[in-house]
Amino acid sequence: MATFAELGVTAERSLPAEDSRRLVETVVLVVTLPREVAVQATFSKERVQHKISKLFTKELQTGDPDFDDEIFVRTDTPEATAAFLASRDIRNILLDCVSLAGPVEIDGATVRIVVAEQAVKEDPNVCRLLAALLA
Repeated sequence: MATFAELGVTAERSLPAEDSRRLVETVVLVVTLPREVAVQATFSKERVQHKISKLFTKELQTGDPDFDDEIFVRTDTPEATAAFLASRDIRNILLDCVSLAGPVEIDGATVRIVVAEQAVKEDPNVCRLLAALLA
């Protein structure tokens, strides 16, 4: 598994906004990638307002009911995001991250991931997610 240094990324931790719905204490990991990536998306927990918005807009669906029922995908790059989500491993990582801690946002060369506060500095799932983005 590649490390942050091997991937050429830097990361900073900051405190997230308070959210009593989270299962664990969290921090926001802000990762700067060595270049912009094709995927521009936010992955968040599916909520009632998302289900309502689906009546008016089309959400990207993966065909994986476990993922599609739990994760709301907002993207300006549907083709690149669909290709990224083709991997079951990536879907499972996102499902774990979002379900346990909070949203994952990919914007240009910046990735914001809400992670468990006690997570190791270079969480293996985060490293795998970043490596897939940079592949």
